[in-house]
Amino acid sequence: MSRAAFTIAYDGPALSDHSMDVRDLAPAMLGLGQLCDAAIAVLNGPSSKIKVHVKATSPGSFEIAFEIVQNIHQHFLSLLTGPEASAAANLKILLFGGGSLVGFPTLLGLIKKLRGGAPSKTVALPNDMMWVTIGDETFDVPLALMRLYQDLPVRAAAQKVVEEPLKGEGITSFQVREGKNHPQGRGTGSCIFC
Repeated sequence: MSRAAFTIAYDGPALSDHSMDVRDLAPAMLGLGQLCDAAIAVLNGPSSKIKVHVKATSPGSFEIAFEIVQNIHQHFLSLLTGPEASAAANLKILLFGGGSLVGFPTLLGLIKKLRGGAPSKTVALPNDMMWVTIGDETFDVPLALMRLYQDLPVRAAAQKVVEEPLKGEGITSFQVREGKNHPQGRGTGSCIFC
């Protein structure tokens, strides 16, 4: 099995008692599962399967620890090709960042920068990479990442994860963290999408 763990945290005055209305959280949790399903289908074909597990975590605002689990018997294509230990980690990096590619454009980063639009310019590069211009910024991004961004079900599911809970009164921030990083300095890890 290939696994990659990360933590999602929502914060704001409404969460100061370390609880969250299930109506705010449920769409985000379902959206995360839909995001992973849609992303793996775009990258590996519609018959590919992936699971997203929820794990208990320590108190702090309202955090949820997730684990992406990819079955080792599945055929990996594109950027997810490689040893079984890295497939889920590569998917996590494409969606949220982290690992050795800090600062690397991610799906959530592209959605935030492009706001549903298209890049100003794209140029195909060798090794399944693209040169992408957004305004006056230029990035080298994997072709797989652009395929994810261009897929409407992937973007709709990402919106559920990030934006739906923020519609709730008093919920003001969303973060994806590696490890158990807390803004107040408790724990270890780093914020990979803030």
